[in-house]
Amino acid sequence: MVLSCKPNSKATTCQLRIGQFLLTNKPVSFSLTKGSTLTKKTLKYSELTSYIKFPTGKYNLSVSIDGKKILSKEIGLGKNGKYTLYACGIPQKNMTPNPFTTSAKLHRIVEGDEAKTTNGNLPQLLLLNDTFQGGKDEAKVRWLHLAPGLTSISAKATSKKNETSLTTASYAKTLSSKAFSPGEYSLKWYMGSETETVGQTSLELQKQSLYTFFILGELKKYGQLQIVTGISSPKKVEK
Repeated sequence: MVLSCKPNSKATTCQLRIGQFLLTNKPVSFSLTKGSTLTKKTLKYSELTSYIKFPTGKYNLSVSIDGKKILSKEIGLGKNGKYTLYACGIPQKNMTPNPFTTSAKLHRIVEGDEAKTTNGNLPQLLLLNDTFQGGKDEAKVRWLHLAPGLTSISAKATSKKNETSLTTASYAKTLSSKAFSPGEYSLKWYMGSETETVGQTSLELQKQSLYTFFILGELKKYGQLQIVTGISSPKKVEK
């Protein structure tokens, strides 16, 4: 569900998509407010929206389940930026908003290990910079381990020509993107021994595109994973 006022066409804009990765089977509502303009999206677990165009500036953001606010922050969206905003973790019963994250600064946009707010498996909000930074004939790949309670996960990407090991990740750490030549690849994720595949996907990487793989736990199926793929490329966005 989307409730939004149309931005001024002359305003400086950016692009934002939202991911619902809180481990719950209940719908989760994300509300962004700037002045009198409200944008609201209600998402189910593992949903990732397409990019939506927003005027730049500061926004008050709240995340709610069953009408109860569990996260609340102020974020800043910069000129011509492209971002993914997502919530992850395990909601608790009767939890107060922003558990253990009062001093966190969500508006800090980073790409690397510092993207994680120290918060264990409790709910938290993270903001990714989705701007493609690479050569004109490259594709970029990154992935995030967002399955709370599981150990670190490793990954490999395989093409017809070679096999590339990707960095091992612990929970909620954002890894730097890795450059690939365009083409068809099979990606597999492993937990513990690399003989135990816990997730896989295949796709064709396009040049000047950034591919982000969100590795999530399956609801009610501990140890089983699902993969949500976000692609950032020069395409039209929602108005």
